[in-house]
Amino acid sequence: MKARIGFIILSAVLIIFTLLVCAKYSIGEHAISFEQPYELLLSIATILLLFLPALIFGIFKYTATGIISGIWQLFFAFIFIMGGLILTFISPIILLLFMFYLTGIVLIVSAITSMTVR
Repeated sequence: MKARIGFIILSAVLIIFTLLVCAKYSIGEHAISFEQPYELLLSIATILLLFLPALIFGIFKYTATGIISGIWQLFFAFIFIMGGLILTFISPIILLLFMFYLTGIVLIVSAITSMTVR
């Protein structure tokens, strides 16, 4: 259980760091930036609320809740891997690409851990 919860929390922290890196290297006025702190906090709160079901389902020891938690995390991993692929072609910022791919990989490992460890 410690491994499941640990990976889920690590994934949530990496998602927040990725969002903060996106805010640091803001491209335009309609993107997330540190100049608009309300929108940044709203984005972080939304991400955490969307990630909360994975954490709640990861707490239980039942196989069905572990599979639901893993599938939920795989949705996030798909978003981050696809976002990284898109940014590979349009963004020269290596740190942003690294954070997207690292978060996607940790989410995949976390999903596999949630589905298999009981």
